[in-house]
Amino acid sequence: MKMTPELVRASEKMKPGQISKDGFLGTDDRPLVDILEDQMAECARLGLSHEDMGERMESIARAGMKGLGESVVLDDSLEITADENRGKIPCPFPHPGVFQKTVYTVKNLRTGRTIRFTELSIHMIKAHCFFQGPGAPFYNSPAALVEVLEIRSSI
Repeated sequence: MKMTPELVRASEKMKPGQISKDGFLGTDDRPLVDILEDQMAECARLGLSHEDMGERMESIARAGMKGLGESVVLDDSLEITADENRGKIPCPFPHPGVFQKTVYTVKNLRTGRTIRFTELSIHMIKAHCFFQGPGAPFYNSPAALVEVLEIRSSI
């Protein structure tokens, strides 16, 4: 993968204070292309596509929206709370995507582990294979998503 002008612009938009107060890169100061390549490689090691992960996150989000503000239990193993915040946020990648600021908190009732993600997180994972950087407010590694959300390969 090559650091294109589009990725350079997206990387600039991901810095704190541009699109969001905290940004999307967290403490990772590497070029965006290196982050993307590492995250793609982690998905491959896990035997899952980022699209599969995004689809699982979308189905969990849909279930969570049924309880909007109240917890919903999915498959007797995931407790989901959807907190809708006012406004929308654009995707930092070059296309016109704009997303609700809904935050999903998912607790795995078997393991006790909890993760949080947004509608933009789902989109960036599914469409761009971007899980954000460690230290970013909604960063979740592919491995954490697989474990907490109980994502299984569709192969």
